[in-house]
Order: sequence, then structure tokens, then C-alpha cells
Amino acid sequence: MTFNRVWSVPLLRLHPVKSETFTLSSNLPYTLAFIAYRKPGTDSPDFAAVNVLSDVLASQRAKLYELVVGGTALGTEFALAEAYSTARAATSPLAGPRPSSR
Repeated sequence: MTFNRVWSVPLLRLHPVKSETFTLSSNLPYTLAFIAYRKPGTDSPDFAAVNVLSDVLASQRAKLYELVVGGTALGTEFALAEAYSTARAATSPLAGPRPSSR
């Protein structure tokens, strides 16, 4: 029995990530910041280590969560988003009090 490919997968070449910052006006009573990272994909030998690191950073015993306990942030989170064979996205939103406008 022969199997034919139903579709072809294009070769993906990732370029170095360029830092980008932007600000949006909001009427939220707190400041919300997101940081995004590109992580190794499922075909990388580092994929398992990134999954473990994600669990550590997402834990309420992690240093990131200490910002909430210490009153510096209203909430923190670390999560892996999409998983592809060549790359993966991770986000870390942080909510904190609005800076006073003095």
C-alpha cells in the first residue's frame, strides 16, 4: 500500500526576533503588560526542557508569582501558546496598579 501526501509543507526559515513596543490607550483601572517569546518547536531537542520551564514559571511557587504576593502586581501568568514543529510562542501577561499621574 502506498500513501501519497495530501499536501506539502513549505520550508519555514525563521529570522531573528526584533523587539517591538507599543502602547494603547485604555480605561482599565490597572496597567496590563504582555511579553512574548519565541521558543523551540516540537522537533527541537530543547522542546521538553521548555515545557518544564513553562510549568516552573507558571507555578504559584515561582518568583514571577511573588510579584502578586508582594503587592507589586495584581496578577501574573506564564503560558505556552501555539506549538509548531519549528517554533512555539510563549506569553507572560502582568497586571499591576496604574502609575499615578503626578
